[in-house]
Amino acid sequence: MFERIKAYKNLKKANKFLRGVKIAAEISNDKEMLATANEALSMNESLKSKIIFNPKMARNYNLEIIKHGF
Repeated sequence: MFERIKAYKNLKKANKFLRGVKIAAEISNDKEMLATANEALSMNESLKSKIIFNPKMARNYNLEIIKHGF
């Protein structure tokens, strides 16, 4: 249960960062960065629904976050 909560919180932090990147891309008028940020946000939203129902996926997500130093 706690793995899913941790994964949800980590995903929320990642989404907050990506929203900041999206705003920076809009200000700098960088189309490629904007498209990448939008794609990542949409993937995170689909991942969020999968994490809630699959504790194994949540555990793997948390391990990947730790492995990459986030």
